[in-house]
Amino acid sequence: MTEKRQGILRPVTALLERIFVDRQIILRSEGHTRYFLFSRRAQMFCSAALVGLVGYVVVATVGYVEKSRVMMSKDESVERSQLAYRNLLDQVANYRESIVTITKDLREKQAHLRQLFEQNESLKQNLTSAESQLKQTETERKQIVEGRTALRDQMKALENEVKNMTSQNVGLEKHMAMLRGKLSDAEAAAANLDQTRSQQAATILDLRKRLALEQTRNERMEFEMASMRQDLQKAMSDRGEIVGEKETLHTSIEQLERQIAEMKAAHHEALRRFAERTMERIAFAEDLIAKTGVPVFDLLPGPPPPPPPPREVVKGPQGGPFVPYREESGIAIPRGDTLTRDGLRAISLDHLEASLEAQMDRWEHVQKILGGMPFAAPMAEYALSSGFGLRSDPFSRRPARHEGLDFTAPYKSDIMVTAPGIVRHAGWRSQYGRLVEVDHGNGLSTRYAHLAKITVKVGEKVEFGDVIGLLGSSGRSTGPHLHYEILVNGRPYDPLKFIKAGQHVLKSQ
Repeated sequence: MTEKRQGILRPVTALLERIFVDRQIILRSEGHTRYFLFSRRAQMFCSAALVGLVGYVVVATVGYVEKSRVMMSKDESVERSQLAYRNLLDQVANYRESIVTITKDLREKQAHLRQLFEQNESLKQNLTSAESQLKQTETERKQIVEGRTALRDQMKALENEVKNMTSQNVGLEKHMAMLRGKLSDAEAAAANLDQTRSQQAATILDLRKRLALEQTRNERMEFEMASMRQDLQKAMSDRGEIVGEKETLHTSIEQLERQIAEMKAAHHEALRRFAERTMERIAFAEDLIAKTGVPVFDLLPGPPPPPPPPREVVKGPQGGPFVPYREESGIAIPRGDTLTRDGLRAISLDHLEASLEAQMDRWEHVQKILGGMPFAAPMAEYALSSGFGLRSDPFSRRPARHEGLDFTAPYKSDIMVTAPGIVRHAGWRSQYGRLVEVDHGNGLSTRYAHLAKITVKVGEKVEFGDVIGLLGSSGRSTGPHLHYEILVNGRPYDPLKFIKAGQHVLKSQ
């Protein structure tokens, strides 16, 4: 085996001996000559070093090109994620505008319904007035009938009087004939007879005047009775028209009541469907908020979702202020009462409107919360070197509570704000080093610590994705990394849950 190996190496050794021979380097300066021996071994060492250097340069160049390609693809992925998040915000704004439009339409329909109710009340009043007029007309008709009966009785009485007067006139004429027969026999009683005739003539004249007067009264009463008959016929005709109008009014009222009932049912159904869509949107938003693990959002209805799986933590630089570890218990906050879809179908229109108003208030509250929630990571490319909660302090090795996440990345990588807000602190703060703190409203804020450089100022308004600093190792830190915290009313929460919730939104998109 040794002889075979020597047989293989012998041609290689001969080739190297022909290429690398002992050489001398002669240097002449100011009349002096110096000789330097460049041995075969030195030549071989320099050649090997040169080949290794060239190989390293080639490998490094290939690795740099490959890493640049990977970075470009990840930058494109981050840009797509940011675009999807902006689209989500636009969609939330569109939902809000559509809700405002639908609410305006519902209010207009409600005003129209109230107008119909007022018209219905007016028709009822007109019907009551018509009924009262009809009763009054019937009363007048009864009075006319009673007057006609009284007039008939009076006519009968006048006819009896005329008959009596006629019989008296006949008796008087007989008495006058008897007096004329006795006139020839009783001349002595002539004067008395003349006087009696004069009296009888006056009586007859008076009776004739009374008869003419009674005839005139009779004619006037007949004219009045004819007028009463015309008034009675007109009253009967008016009564028929009023009865017809009453039936028409009853029909119109029934049609209006049916239309109002149908409009109420359609309005109720539209409100119910709108309430269902609002409940679905609120449930999605509340589920997204619940994934962050913030107990204050337990005030919103809905069961809490299971926590997302933790991101793998790799060894790397760590830091942040030392906080001794202590056990804490969660704060239980009672939940509000909510309605299901079956409950929406069962409640009345007034209660449905009140429930919808409450749902709209809840939706506006959820929108305000979502607008300032930091669902994204503060860096495009990173690895987690320390998680949230209990850990071993990197300096003292004692149990400590880590109130944020540690992200590792190349030195001076861009640090981006994770939600819109206002810069409340931009400068040095004790163990945090260079720190930027952003207020996002609703008691929610984020911190970015150990920065190498800060690129924003206090009071500056920042939008999602704006660069606020560069990754560094200032403050209490073992190496370049970003210490990232999320606080709600001054209390820290796990940022990884917020990032997982944001990834859930992107998946749902």
